[in-house]
Amino acid sequence: MDFRRWIARRDQDWQTLDQILTCLETKGIKSLPTEDIQQLASLYRATSADLARAQTHNLNPRLRQNLQSLITRAYGQIYQGDRVKSGTKSHSSIFGSCRWCCAKLLVTPWWPLVFSSWPV
Repeated sequence: MDFRRWIARRDQDWQTLDQILTCLETKGIKSLPTEDIQQLASLYRATSADLARAQTHNLNPRLRQNLQSLITRAYGQIYQGDRVKSGTKSHSSIFGSCRWCCAKLLVTPWWPLVFSSWPV
């Protein structure tokens, strides 16, 4: 495998993940477009796989360190957002935000609307 070509191909995704994380860390989740939030999880998984490949093939230590840093930051935003602080602001995690939305949906009395539209 030509690792220089692999790195060149994957570098754009790593830069995109870094940009999304920087925006999350500085402005919070509400500042992100929906596409970026959807892309975050897949970029996190792909970068994790890239780190595993870089470690397996004992690639450049700086590359491995940069990938580890991206993964750590992404993990923090996805799973531990309430505990991750950027400056003086604390941001809720994406997982926590989704959990809150689902909980709100479950407690909202939507079922009368559904059944009221059924013909009798």
